[in-house]
Amino acid sequence: MGIPQRVRLLLRFTAVFMSVALGSGRALAQLEGFSPPRAQAQISDFSPPRALEDVSSAPLQVRAGVTETDNALRTSTNAKYDTLVAAGLRGAYTRPGRVVNLKINSNLEWVDYLQGSYPSELTGFFDGAALFGKPTQVLQWLVRDTYSQLQGQPGAVTTPENLDRVNRAMTGPALNIRLPRTSRLTLYGLYARISSERSDLSANQMQGGFALVHALSPNTQASVNGTVDDFKYISSPEPNYTIRSAYVHLEGSGARTALTSDLGYTVLREGVTTEKGPLVRLDLARRISASSKVDFNLSQSFSASTASLETTESEPGARGVARRLALGDPYKWRSAALGWKTALPRTELSTDVFWSDEHYVLQKNFNRSYWGVDAAVSRHLRPDWVVSATARYEIEAYRASRNHDVNYSVGVEKALGVHLRVALALHRYHYQGSAMDSSFNENQIGLRLIYRLAAS
Repeated sequence: MGIPQRVRLLLRFTAVFMSVALGSGRALAQLEGFSPPRAQAQISDFSPPRALEDVSSAPLQVRAGVTETDNALRTSTNAKYDTLVAAGLRGAYTRPGRVVNLKINSNLEWVDYLQGSYPSELTGFFDGAALFGKPTQVLQWLVRDTYSQLQGQPGAVTTPENLDRVNRAMTGPALNIRLPRTSRLTLYGLYARISSERSDLSANQMQGGFALVHALSPNTQASVNGTVDDFKYISSPEPNYTIRSAYVHLEGSGARTALTSDLGYTVLREGVTTEKGPLVRLDLARRISASSKVDFNLSQSFSASTASLETTESEPGARGVARRLALGDPYKWRSAALGWKTALPRTELSTDVFWSDEHYVLQKNFNRSYWGVDAAVSRHLRPDWVVSATARYEIEAYRASRNHDVNYSVGVEKALGVHLRVALALHRYHYQGSAMDSSFNENQIGLRLIYRLAAS
């Protein structure tokens, strides 16, 4: 009996990987552990009183490769094989400058399905911002663009057919007025145009606010803030809405602890409906030893899917869950997460537990919660070889249904030089949905060439 074509292709992937990897004589001193594509840490919401941090840039990578899947349509029966060819930009980049500060977070790919399961498409996530000027100058100007995807049908399997591609282009000025005793007053206004490909969520967004900022010490500052976020849909039957907030902001860092917090009050008005409540945002990081740290965050606020694209997790090729629903109705969002990470000389370990809850103002039947845990481990076998494994378990609960999502992966990377790497990974996805025919299993094997544009 002959070897099936799909099996031959998988064996060929492995053979190519091994031949390329073993033929390299150059080593990379530090490698990141391989992990499945996930959106990078979000760019913080624009706040003129805060300069973009002067930190080393995380690696920005150009990636290209081939992935073989045994269930491209993600169906419970009659699974279809397909080959995905993809190229894109992944990673984070920060460049503080004298004139402009740049910040990019990307997990963007162009994906082509060779067997025609879906049309070729640009998929994933991108968030880029350019902030002209500094807080010490009278005038600053922000230009920002965010692209992501929203889940079209709540509770359904996440595929390219069930995703709405949304882009938000934003720009606007900030005016800084210097005050005595290391203080300043900042006034700002932003305009954003939101464009939706498949739904009627296209809208105009206006943001404005003030911040009275005072430096308490070289590493600590506090501010009193007021904001207004006005959202007007172009053609959606959803009512327009406005969110007004007033809060105190505090941020500071010490030898082992960093804290950022907002505490205040917020009011949402949608049509003739008004809701009020506390505004809470807390991010705490604590180094508990020379090699380990813990992170904790807690939040409660009003938001909407198209107004929070930068917090949307979205994987290229729809190989995962889009974190936001394609709904125009705003919601009260509450979330909490606790994470731990340790970095030893050759081994890295991390784990996180998370919880989130969305309560919609009008469309109560879409209220949902999701919670879960994820973990990752990577090991440097040699300076130029890394093996890794990841796992994630999540539950998504609506009023009358509950969905379970489990995925895990193993991978190996080989450095071919200072900037170039090759990676081979195996992924397993298991989704158990409550809707009819919404459960599936999927296995993937993928080969990637990774070129790091900026060494970490």
